[in-house]
Amino acid sequence: MKVSGGGGTEISRTAEVSFDVDLEGNVFIAEVSDTLMSISGFSPHRDTIFHLSEGFERVPKSQAEIDAGDLGLSVTLSDAGASASTFRNEEVFPWRNITESIGVDSKKRIWVEMGDGEYPYFRIYDYSGELVAVAYLEVEFGMVGAPSFSITPWGMLAYDRDPIDYPKIYLMEVR
Repeated sequence: MKVSGGGGTEISRTAEVSFDVDLEGNVFIAEVSDTLMSISGFSPHRDTIFHLSEGFERVPKSQAEIDAGDLGLSVTLSDAGASASTFRNEEVFPWRNITESIGVDSKKRIWVEMGDGEYPYFRIYDYSGELVAVAYLEVEFGMVGAPSFSITPWGMLAYDRDPIDYPKIYLMEVR
């Protein structure tokens, strides 16, 4: 994907996907996109068992998200030791992802992490494609941008995608 700005700047974005596998070996793949929620599911025999597609309007990132996204870290390792330096990335993608990630729980529900809101939330679908719930988190994470989430048959984990100080892991109970 390429985005051209009025000033001649062009930002490229490669295709991204999120996927998960349920306990029966069914694979679910979601396109990570700024305009589309597209999820497909396949049985171990390669049959399509699920498909959902819905278009969305683009949601711009906040200035804080853009500022956090343009700071990079470079680490150089050698026999003499290691050195680190920071740099600014001039090509920050300016829109939020609609779908950030997906996960499947033990009750055959597909949890779609939505990125179009100010706070993380999930749209939860059954295998027929019916929206069965929307889950909002009652946790203040204290970081710019949302943490990464892992939905498993045993619960939900959240962790900082790029911690500045030390890694934090949140184990969450679904009520």
